[in-house]
Amino acid sequence: MKIRMDRLNIYAGPSPDGAPVEPEQRPVQRVVDMPAQVTGSIDGQNVGQLKAEVVVEGSAAQAALSERWKCRGCKHWDRREWRRVYRQLNDPTASKTARECLNSLRGGLLMTQNAALNKHEDKDGELDVESAIQAMGWCHALNQLWQRDLTNFIVTHPQACCPREMQTPQQPQGLWEPNKKELEWARQMNVNYDAILQTAATGKVPQ
Repeated sequence: MKIRMDRLNIYAGPSPDGAPVEPEQRPVQRVVDMPAQVTGSIDGQNVGQLKAEVVVEGSAAQAALSERWKCRGCKHWDRREWRRVYRQLNDPTASKTARECLNSLRGGLLMTQNAALNKHEDKDGELDVESAIQAMGWCHALNQLWQRDLTNFIVTHPQACCPREMQTPQQPQGLWEPNKKELEWARQMNVNYDAILQTAATGKVPQ
């Protein structure tokens, strides 16, 4: 399933009751355009596609902060550790449970079709699952809390953020802490953060 467009809509203007709205509180929609498969009611075969949209709503501040606190810039995110675990799970001598765990992850990626996975497409525009898996990273913080064994763990995409369960008003970034080895990445994320808030304030996209 190919993502056709992934865009951020920021809405200006007053609130429904006419009160002014601060730029960081302006409503934002992230809209992902993709084709939806149409399945035959009798044979279960795909018979075509319809245009579909996935819409996630929030505020300009939430959208901006989600750019600043992505997993790749966090000191808990570890791609090298995940690849070590991946090799163990993918080893021909690994247990049936380990192989089923890895296959479950592959299946989950195919079902999710997140827009962040677009860069992992093959030449036919389909998701290259192994490329997407290799891009993941082990979250030391979350696994310290929840991991029970080698087949029950948490890995995340570099474009992901801390789960909402970890976010509080006092700690909106969740468990995220800056990784000093990813300063260039952090710089680009700060550029994205500023661009979203500037657009919300002025109604113009920065050049």
